[in-house]
Amino acid sequence: MEESRIEHLKLIQAAATRLGNICLLCKVGTVVLATWILTVAARLAAPDYLLMAFVPAVAFWGLDGHYLRQQRLFRKLYDAVARQTPSEWEDAPFSMDTSAYSSEVASWWHTCRSRTIAALYAPIVVLLLVKALLHWDAWRFGYYGLWIRLTLGVVAITAGIVVVRGGRRE
Repeated sequence: MEESRIEHLKLIQAAATRLGNICLLCKVGTVVLATWILTVAARLAAPDYLLMAFVPAVAFWGLDGHYLRQQRLFRKLYDAVARQTPSEWEDAPFSMDTSAYSSEVASWWHTCRSRTIAALYAPIVVLLLVKALLHWDAWRFGYYGLWIRLTLGVVAITAGIVVVRGGRRE
């Protein structure tokens, strides 16, 4: 019976690990798509493409928040299963239901605003917004090269900070 419980803990840990990997893919996807859209906008000298960069940035921000919250829920489930007595575990063996812990984990909205997520997405979204609103006419006059390089530099630095931190969560 104890072997079954250990297998259950391994299943929960594997689910949490997969969710963590998905969070990382969301971050990478945002940086790649934002960079690609900025490059296309610079090549075509069309600031309209900047507005398109908001869609993946905001979508991945929400997805990352969702998957991070799910990962936290599975961590709570793991802790609960690890503390259970053998008789308690036999009442609901191999349960993967995390709904009992939703009140202990921050909501999706609060998770999206956490330091670990907002540190990457907020600068990208703000930078795109500033670029789209304040430098609209610079595209017509050929000054976009400097702004693209600055934007890509800020995105690269932000992504580097996230990678150096090792994906640690709050």
